[in-house]
Amino acid sequence: MTGHNELRDAVRDLRRRWKPTKERLQRVSSEHPLVVRMHRSFSWINAASAQTEDAADERLVFLWIGLNALYGRWDGIRKEPESDAKTLKQLLKRLNELDRDHMVIKCLEQNREKIVAVCSDPFLNTVFWRLLDTEKRFHSQRDHYSIQRLYREENWPLVLDELIQRIYLIRCQLVHGAATYGGSLNRKTVALCADIMQGLMQAFVTVIIDYGLHENWDHLCYPPVRESE
Repeated sequence: MTGHNELRDAVRDLRRRWKPTKERLQRVSSEHPLVVRMHRSFSWINAASAQTEDAADERLVFLWIGLNALYGRWDGIRKEPESDAKTLKQLLKRLNELDRDHMVIKCLEQNREKIVAVCSDPFLNTVFWRLLDTEKRFHSQRDHYSIQRLYREENWPLVLDELIQRIYLIRCQLVHGAATYGGSLNRKTVALCADIMQGLMQAFVTVIIDYGLHENWDHLCYPPVRESE
């Protein structure tokens, strides 16, 4: 597992790599959308790196906020943020297309055992909760066989999609008060998801730094506004 000190070092290195591009974009606009997104994302990844290994709830939530800073988009018609499901899917698709060095794939390969465990967990499948208290039976082994098959087929977009769905569910449980802080029932699962998210966030940010310069990262949610404005 990548420890929090190692993550802190990685964030420092990524910020150094990002600095020349950031300064280039700031010459175009002092608050360029991509600069704001990356600044926000780095701040939350750094906050996660400052947590202890045992602070799994904090690490996972902070890392997801860092991801949210990258995928959140403003609906100019409705004047509110677009849905997470839509904008997250768009970001993952874009990252997959930009990832010439296969950074995300490498992360998925390196964390295969943990990812299979997360995707095989019935409590992280929305179908389990829909079938709860009904006469229908949830077959947990199907998920295990399904994720293993996706790995064998090297269907990386679908592996990532299945994984993110599971992490999103536990993220929702945490931030919406549907889980106990530090609760014993989900300790292993939260820790696994936080560990995986550390690697994914490093990969996502790396792809954006290396290949995201000419992409459209506009429609920023809640852009910085000075009081005089």
